[in-house]
Amino acid sequence: FDGAGHTISGLVLANSSITNVGLFGVNEGTIKNLNVNVSFDVDGRVGGLVGYNYGTIENCTSAGSVKSGTSYAGGLVGINNDGTISKSGSTVAVTGSGSYAAGGLVGYNYAATASKTALIKYSYAKGSVSGYRAGGLVGYNYGYASSSNAAIENSYAHGNVTGTQYAGGLVGFNDTNSSTGLASVKYCYAVGVISGATKGGLIGYNGGKNEVVSAYYNATTSTCTDNTRGAPLTDENMKLTSSYVGWDFSNDWGLAAGVNSGYPYLKVLNNSFDAVSVSGVSLSDSAKVIQAGNSFTLTATVLPTNATNKMVLWSSGNDAVATVSNGVVTAKSAGTTQIIVTTVDGGYTALCNVTVSAASEPEPEKVAAVTANPGSGAVTSGTTVTLSTTTSGATIRYTTNGSEPTASSTAYATPITITAATTIKAKAFKTGLTDSDTATFNYTVIAITAPTLTVGTVSGHPGDEVSVTVSLANNPGLATFTLNLNFDKSKLQPVSITQGAALTVGSIVSNIQSGLDLTQLDYVSAVWYNTTNTTANGVLYTVKFKIKDGLGDGVTPLTLTVSDASDQIGTDVALSAVNGSVSVVTFIYGDVFEDGAVNGKDVVLLSQYLAGWPVTLTPAQLLAADVFPDGVLNGKDVVRLAQYLAGWPVKLGE
Repeated sequence: FDGAGHTISGLVLANSSITNVGLFGVNEGTIKNLNVNVSFDVDGRVGGLVGYNYGTIENCTSAGSVKSGTSYAGGLVGINNDGTISKSGSTVAVTGSGSYAAGGLVGYNYAATASKTALIKYSYAKGSVSGYRAGGLVGYNYGYASSSNAAIENSYAHGNVTGTQYAGGLVGFNDTNSSTGLASVKYCYAVGVISGATKGGLIGYNGGKNEVVSAYYNATTSTCTDNTRGAPLTDENMKLTSSYVGWDFSNDWGLAAGVNSGYPYLKVLNNSFDAVSVSGVSLSDSAKVIQAGNSFTLTATVLPTNATNKMVLWSSGNDAVATVSNGVVTAKSAGTTQIIVTTVDGGYTALCNVTVSAASEPEPEKVAAVTANPGSGAVTSGTTVTLSTTTSGATIRYTTNGSEPTASSTAYATPITITAATTIKAKAFKTGLTDSDTATFNYTVIAITAPTLTVGTVSGHPGDEVSVTVSLANNPGLATFTLNLNFDKSKLQPVSITQGAALTVGSIVSNIQSGLDLTQLDYVSAVWYNTTNTTANGVLYTVKFKIKDGLGDGVTPLTLTVSDASDQIGTDVALSAVNGSVSVVTFIYGDVFEDGAVNGKDVVLLSQYLAGWPVTLTPAQLLAADVFPDGVLNGKDVVRLAQYLAGWPVKLGE
């Protein structure tokens, strides 16, 4: 059974006399990639996932509580009979009764058959445990048959343990029946508080033929001092790699302050069981009143401060009232809405109630302030910033050295590329009008080390077709992904999708290819698959959009969502996304003077510009002047414009 990383919650069973209790009563096959949250209070053998295991369990977790009144109890598995449990964990609170055993992960690890091994490896338990034979990881570890081995390797326990008779931080009772059988504990540790009649920081009772190799316990928290059932270390030394003799800190184990409470964690757990989880999020403002056309910035604080994944997603309850991008809230029209921030890890949310009042009548004698897309905030290196003003014919001038822009500062013509922390100050000028206020935009560069998808930012005018790329950086190895690129179908229409140069293997399948009415789509899907991993970085695919006719100036967001991404063995890969946009610029081909008509003024202004006169053209004027559409302003454009005005059978912009 492959759970594909899903979680099954709300499993409750009480007052039951079923012999084997768990999501699966008995397992004789393979269960992998599954998480459960349970509440079991029964009389039989009980485990959060499996009651009685003969098979294989891999990459599974359990949470909640488990209690047995008359048999073995384990956070994940009640009894592991010659089975294998690997890369799994439990935070279940476990309670046993009578003379049976209770373990944070497994109640009874039982090597029952000659020459076979009941194996637990690369696993952990963090829940509290109580019972007759109580162990933080395993209650009873028993090598019963000849040449068998009840083996625990590269695992740990953090929970507190209370034994009515035997209590061990890792194993409550470690024993064998046969002189050739074995009960082994290798490369393991425990850090919990231990109490019981016969107790040990690592192993409560250690009998028969046993092996305890390079295994340690916290003498500070357990208050134990024995050194025949594991080596005692102080709490300080438990957090030093040099204390763990023979441990593989290159491949199996890791140790870092702030991760797993500072104790060793298992690198091999691909789904980051040992990561520091997010517990909440807050915003710098819970309510805001703002006038339409203005903006303000919200700051999100993710808790705890040492959380592994602090990524957040921003959304607005009503984009018509206010929009948000990287925390920058822009008021659009009168009304109320909520700006919501959501953590990627855990889905915790916080909100700010925003009230937008109607915009005041603009003062016609003053040039409108410069706006930037994207606005201030953290961006990836290579992001381009587009400056604009709503005042037609105004020239934008800007600085990047912190100084105040003047009429002689650099004139804005093409988007500004951000490669390091940058402050852009911009002001718009137009003859006969008062200069605009200075707008300041602050940018920091995100150091992308995690796998990151980036959606391209492009511009065009109504009726144009534009190509938007979706690229991947820091690819850890992918065999499949399902991505959805969301957009406003009232402004954009998808045309085609093309597989990118980074994907030299596998194939992309998209809803564009399904024969659906493309005018009705509001997202473009991309499903790619291959039998083996690719670690290539670069453009995964390109989506061509048509900008719909009749639109005015503005920016249309392109938002990428990840439905699925995994490697060749089915392990989920977490991909973050940096969203893009399409900027719409309106103009009339040939109307360089921007008076709404194509006439001699336009030829004169274009000729002056090409001759090096001190005139400046805005981005919209530059587009309008390229009537011989080759992306360059030159004499061809003057000739074409003059031919058109002379009545020649030519078209502008074609």
